[in-house]
Amino acid sequence: MKIMSERDHRPDGRFRTGCWEVEPELNRLCRGEEIVSLEPKTMAVLICLAERAGQLVSADELIEDIWVRHFLAEDPGAVLADVKMPVLAIYGSHDRFTSPQQNAAVLLDGLVRAGNPDVTLRILPQQDHFFLRLPGESVGAHRFGEMLLSPELLDTMRNWLQQLPH
Repeated sequence: MKIMSERDHRPDGRFRTGCWEVEPELNRLCRGEEIVSLEPKTMAVLICLAERAGQLVSADELIEDIWVRHFLAEDPGAVLADVKMPVLAIYGSHDRFTSPQQNAAVLLDGLVRAGNPDVTLRILPQQDHFFLRLPGESVGAHRFGEMLLSPELLDTMRNWLQQLPH
């Protein structure tokens, strides 16, 4: 697949890959009269891979790049303002993607400012973003099909749900 260097010079961010014109701002691909719409995350994957054409891209690099490009660009304020029900926010102390130190205060502030009186925050020690553990390995070590869901996560969720009014 050939990536044209034209992307670096076009102010609208468009670029070509093979016979497709990629229009990131519109989340679509065009080939002549044919137009294919893409979900935003799919477009983010395409952009990430196009920027690294000819290179091996690890799953971790792909996740981190897309997380930064797609999710960190979002402003949660508008969504948080509409949440009027009990909220349980759970973070892992070793989360590389949504650091509790950077994100918890923003989340709590947004919910409280919106008038939500029932917000609970829990930071689970020795847990990463996925709350999965590989027995005998350090936090963050992952191996597909061998991971165990954190019992602490399940206990936290069960206890919180049980305390809700019925």
